[in-house]
Amino acid sequence: MGRVRYRPMKIWSLLVALGMAAGAPSAYAQIVVENAGTVSPETPTWQSRFEIDRYKNVTDLRATENLYWAPDPRTEFKLSAPLLRRELDLPDGTESLFGGLGDLELHIKRIFHKSDDVMRSTRFSAMGGLVLPTGPWHEEDGGVDIPRSLQLGTGTLGFFGGPLFTHIADRHRFAFEAIGQAHAEHDDYRPQPSLRLGAAYWYRISPAALEVAGDRTEVRGSFELIHTVYGRSVEGGTRVGDDGTTTMLSVGLQVYPTTSPLFEAAVLIPLHETKEDLKGDRRIGFLLSIKFLF
Repeated sequence: MGRVRYRPMKIWSLLVALGMAAGAPSAYAQIVVENAGTVSPETPTWQSRFEIDRYKNVTDLRATENLYWAPDPRTEFKLSAPLLRRELDLPDGTESLFGGLGDLELHIKRIFHKSDDVMRSTRFSAMGGLVLPTGPWHEEDGGVDIPRSLQLGTGTLGFFGGPLFTHIADRHRFAFEAIGQAHAEHDDYRPQPSLRLGAAYWYRISPAALEVAGDRTEVRGSFELIHTVYGRSVEGGTRVGDDGTTTMLSVGLQVYPTTSPLFEAAVLIPLHETKEDLKGDRRIGFLLSIKFLF
């Protein structure tokens, strides 16, 4: 059994972020489902997320650094840079450990409708972006290439986008997303397209009445349902039978002590899966996010 080289990453040290003010629209975001609001033009944001994604044959440790900037109250840009550590334990006996920079993502979000009232807020927006092929896609194990679907990078240019909705009514928040993604073909490989449908609800546990944002520690519980439909990837000119669906439940907690730092944590629970690929069935995962005022 071969073992590929591992480029060490101090992932835990990457859990330092410069983030959002508690009163800014994006500070009231969900944990997984995309927020229809934008950051304030006065507060550019740096967020760091640490995730553990577990599958039957793969374990991923991921630290994603996100930089947000808004030139105006209705427009937001985001640069996302993932650092990964991937461990493979495949049924054929392959055991590998490798890591590095994944594919960078560039996002743009535009609010088309917003309305604000006393303790109420509504946003309709759209998001789009590019996936840049910056991650490695040529890792080897014992001189043999690891399958493309298990590489850190896709090796292809990707595109994604879709509509977003968010509504806040005092202690309650509802949000919905529909985000499609597709890739170009490169070197006889095209990753599978996907459509992600998300619905989220969070409840402000305390304080019961919010007079001034950032004046008191806020604690919120969140529930998010994410259903993803996958098409088939193409490899060597042949469509691979890796299509299907996954349904995940995120149960999370947000703790915002005054304006910063801001903490978010969630457990990701697989509910149903028909997608079959080399990673195997998805298992329970974990997510941690820390934000600070920039």
